[in-house]
Amino acid sequence: MPRAAKEVKKENKEKEIEEKLQYLGLNLDKIPKVLLKDEEIKYRPAKQNDETSYKVYKYVDIKQLDILITPSERLDDLTNKFQKADYLSSYLQPDDDIESMQKNAVFMRITPKIGLKKITRIRKKARNI
Repeated sequence: MPRAAKEVKKENKEKEIEEKLQYLGLNLDKIPKVLLKDEEIKYRPAKQNDETSYKVYKYVDIKQLDILITPSERLDDLTNKFQKADYLSSYLQPDDDIESMQKNAVFMRITPKIGLKKITRIRKKARNI
């Protein structure tokens, strides 16, 4: 692939990432304080938990939710998922250490894969509830 074509592809990808972050209302230069958490994750696994099905919780205040990212698969053991989980803020702010930079790279790699149509559908369903 010619060098100019690679640069155009990179520019297009960067624009796509910026558009999706803007759509989500997320500015990486000014990350909301709500997302910046450095506390330890509090988790108690339930003894009888059906990990293969989704649960829907209605009427939960958005301020009560913690956004965690885990490299585990959906059907992996719940305890394992939470051991590997980390707050979203650790993926947004690259520090000087290698692990933080790797997490930020992962976030930037998955951002173009965000389906805005799907998010829009979910928003509409949430408004109806």
